[in-house]
Amino acid sequence: MIIEISGISGSGKTTLLKHIIKDSNNKNIRTLDSIWFHKFFDKKIFSKSFSIILFDLCLLPFVGLGILKHFRFFKFCLTNINCRSKKFFNKLILIRSVCKKLGLLVYFRNKQNKNLIFVDEGIIHSSHVIFINGEIEKDIDIKTFTSLVPKPDLIIYVYDKIEDVIKRTLQRDDPPLKNSDHKTLSNFIIKADLMFKDLMKNEHLKKTNIIKVDSQAYSIKDLLEYINGIQKTSFN
Repeated sequence: MIIEISGISGSGKTTLLKHIIKDSNNKNIRTLDSIWFHKFFDKKIFSKSFSIILFDLCLLPFVGLGILKHFRFFKFCLTNINCRSKKFFNKLILIRSVCKKLGLLVYFRNKQNKNLIFVDEGIIHSSHVIFINGEIEKDIDIKTFTSLVPKPDLIIYVYDKIEDVIKRTLQRDDPPLKNSDHKTLSNFIIKADLMFKDLMKNEHLKKTNIIKVDSQAYSIKDLLEYINGIQKTSFN
């Protein structure tokens, strides 16, 4: 069962995932997660750049399978990246991000069995990549995106008050839009927040199980019990 944790930068996704993994390990629940996948390469390779290259190479066959299987979605992503980004290098970074998310989805589909697989910023988060990260303002086609994107089994949508998200993001060592001023970064986060709210209300995405989690008020125990209930239903 593939579970994607999604939401805007600074909403508390990674913190939630770490709490889930810790609690799952304490209860002997079998899990895999995208954080472990990255750490595996970082531990094996001392050079960060070489680790990234090796990660991409290992994922390449799964990316190819993902593109073949979901070609219309991939083409839609390329079209949006191309019309929203001016610089060639920026386009490559965004395309790589979509490819990585698509490749990980295919990889985890082959690995899932009865594992709970948690993905931080997975394929649904590619909406942020193609609609928000570009420099050129264009209309956001949520309807087409949600009709084409391959869906995880469950989406955990993490949200928080926008003021708190902006405050936390400004305090991060690695904020999005590095070297941007307060106003530019705030507008970027607000735009992303509005996009995610529209995304989670879309009729195509509503067919997927969605849990909305307030990052300031949630119970890991209740969340895992709910997830296990969905998993048992899926395998019965």
